Amino acid sequence: MAIPLIHNNGSLIVNNSTSEALPDASNKARDLAQNIIQTLHDPTTRAQNINSLKARFSAIDTQDLHHVLQNILQGIDINDLITATKLLAEVLPQNAVEGAIQASKGNTSFDGLKKAKKYLWQAQEWLKNVQKTSPSCTSAIQTTLIQIRDAFMLALKNVLAALGIADLFQVSDNDDDAQYKGGKIMQIAFQLDIIGKMLIPGLGEHLAAVAIGIGSIVIMVLSLIFPHIQGAPSALPGGAQNWTRRIAAGELSVQGQRDEYVNRIYNVFSSAPHNKCPLLVGESGVGKTETIKAFAAACLQGKFKGLEGKQVFYFNTQDLVQSREAYGANRILERIRTAMGRHRQDIILVFDEIHNACQKSENSALYEQLKTLIDDKTNGFPFLIGITTKKACKKIMNEARLSDNAFGRRFDPIIIENMDEKNTARTLYQRLVQTNPQIIHSHKDLKYIFKRTTEVLTEQAPQPLTSLNILSRAFEECKKSEKTALATQHTEDAQMRLQRLVKNKKLLESIQTIMYTSILKIDEQERAPRDARGPNMTYMNVFLLLKYYIRPLLNTRIQEDGTELNVHTALSRDFINTIIDAERKDRGLETEPTAPRVRAPQIRPKPKVRRSFVKARSFTQLHIRH
Repeated sequence: MAIPLIHNNGSLIVNNSTSEALPDASNKARDLAQNIIQTLHDPTTRAQNINSLKARFSAIDTQDLHHVLQNILQGIDINDLITATKLLAEVLPQNAVEGAIQASKGNTSFDGLKKAKKYLWQAQEWLKNVQKTSPSCTSAIQTTLIQIRDAFMLALKNVLAALGIADLFQVSDNDDDAQYKGGKIMQIAFQLDIIGKMLIPGLGEHLAAVAIGIGSIVIMVLSLIFPHIQGAPSALPGGAQNWTRRIAAGELSVQGQRDEYVNRIYNVFSSAPHNKCPLLVGESGVGKTETIKAFAAACLQGKFKGLEGKQVFYFNTQDLVQSREAYGANRILERIRTAMGRHRQDIILVFDEIHNACQKSENSALYEQLKTLIDDKTNGFPFLIGITTKKACKKIMNEARLSDNAFGRRFDPIIIENMDEKNTARTLYQRLVQTNPQIIHSHKDLKYIFKRTTEVLTEQAPQPLTSLNILSRAFEECKKSEKTALATQHTEDAQMRLQRLVKNKKLLESIQTIMYTSILKIDEQERAPRDARGPNMTYMNVFLLLKYYIRPLLNTRIQEDGTELNVHTALSRDFINTIIDAERKDRGLETEPTAPRVRAPQIRPKPKVRRSFVKARSFTQLHIRH
């Protein structure tokens, strides 16, 4: 996309290549640009000049308008870019701005609304991660109340555990269990009666009876209401991570475009009868864990009927396997089941590397417990998701002790394949926005990372992990180059450039935020009923001016300072290739893949038949091996 930029020398820059200088703008264009600059510098007369500026802009030619905008950008201080954008957006007709962009690009047509919709998903991701919003008063109060409740219940559980009666206050799974617990409670009450008689000499008969009576009533009432006042657990034993709460608090980022697989997980759970668990199968780095995060976020947002409000807990199965208690027994699964309490139907468990609980003979007892809990949809694990690799899954299926296909009858495999170019680029954009939003980039650069990692590293490289690693290395190089510049550039000019570079990068982030906010406003107005739509000319002008005039100018100035200081500021193709070359070197590969060598035919004397046969056979074997 050719975007016109003007350097201080007046030459036109299109995609970093200098073309012939533009012809001088007309006197009318120069005068109008000067009026705009004066209006910016004199806020007291700004309101008075708005109407006159609107009238003058309404009659201006689109080619002249293009020159006006360029003269304004050359004549104002860079700190006034946002103020100038707002003023121009108010006084310019939208069709005139579109015409100026069209004239500068040499296109036959230009549709600003279509361009804005093209960047809608980028705007949503940017504002979700970069624009920080403070929680509402209501949500803050709810969070505080939940924290108080959890603290009170935790303290109460600790007291009951210290007395050795915590198990008596859990939900009874069956009639026998309830009867057993009732008998134990009566036994405790009887023991309290004995203790009361021992206290009579000290407290007196009346006070001792009152104290024991109150204690007995409290225990019996508490045993009845405790399971019902106990809220959903915020933590589970076994090193569980509450992904739902972490996502809600903004502590866990969700990346990746895996809607197809997320929907398939829901389909497994929603199938009638619900008797299987989804099993995500794929190589490391293809996004299995990110798929579960996206599923947890969808449940949190209420996208799936029947799964609204369910909490997702993540376990590393290896931690569960290594959990050993008294006498070497592994009761971790039972402890998890007990901690879930009456909220089992509101909890989804995720067992990563679930093959660790199924492959080894010493884990047979744990696997048998897991099978039983999966089968019991009422008192066991009604919602469970497994994660494994293709190799491990195949090995489990081939285990002699699983010859009855017990694993296959309980799990519904969902094969996760490598991401394609489009979804990988979107995942890279999410990572970029979350970790380094100030770096200059384009969507084409992110697609180029996928293309080069696929071509140069290997087509079988797991995506998006391989591309994400390259992007992370690029970020590290950017930070390293900044630190180097700060440590080595001590001249006055270098220090001024460093300060300007940091300031301009922050300004670029602010401009991006304003531009994407305008896109959301445009979309909001477009989706509103026609009779309720307000004027969107200002939002559209803000988007067009920032996208095609302000942002390219700022990008150029940032890259110029970065080049002078040897600081990486943009994801250029040369920079990406340098990072990939370093990755290949670390892997012990050649810097660039070489083309296969073609040997010239050689005339040799005809060998003997036996030697010819042996050579031919050896060459065939060698060819097959390679």
